[in-house]
Amino acid sequence: MKAVIYSLMAFLCLFSIRPAFAAHVPPSAIITACASDEPAEKADCDAFLRGSLERLQVYALKGRIHCRATPFDVGDIKDLLQYASSHPMADDGEAGALTFNYWIDSSERIPCDTVPGYWTMGHLVALCSSDNSGTSPCKSYTTALLLVVNVEEVANKVTYFCPKGAAVRSDEEVLNYIKTWTTADPGRADQAAALGYIDALKAAYPC
Repeated sequence: MKAVIYSLMAFLCLFSIRPAFAAHVPPSAIITACASDEPAEKADCDAFLRGSLERLQVYALKGRIHCRATPFDVGDIKDLLQYASSHPMADDGEAGALTFNYWIDSSERIPCDTVPGYWTMGHLVALCSSDNSGTSPCKSYTTALLLVVNVEEVANKVTYFCPKGAAVRSDEEVLNYIKTWTTADPGRADQAAALGYIDALKAAYPC
């Protein structure tokens, strides 16, 4: 199974399945951000790594036996930098492929789905409402999340959502849908962002 996933990620490095939502992020950008001492850079690094991790944690690998009992922390950033130095990737590839491969290289790197600490929809909506620009933690998280979801779609031969009309949906349009979906049910604010964000897109852009 891991070999299949690696092959899918190699494909996704070259071709973007969802350009309307997931922007290209070169591996060097995330490596630089993760190695930086600047608070803004470190926040983007943290968000990107979480985005690629949390879908695996709460959905794709939910219920697995081999997982860790501790949440994501700064030690993961250090380990990712070491992994990147021994697994170099050209900038025509995706940073999401680098982080995804880092997480699945050992399933024990991924927290069990019962471990708290993942971002909620309430937290994500607050971040995105404050700043959803291309260099924000909001954009870093959702971009990494969508790249993992791309793998799910290819692996399972499904399409979760189908934006129609304009080739590229504006960030404001997507944010408005996400906010509306989250506030429509009080319980959704506490849902894992890695689940709720995709559920909101499914509702906004049904196939």
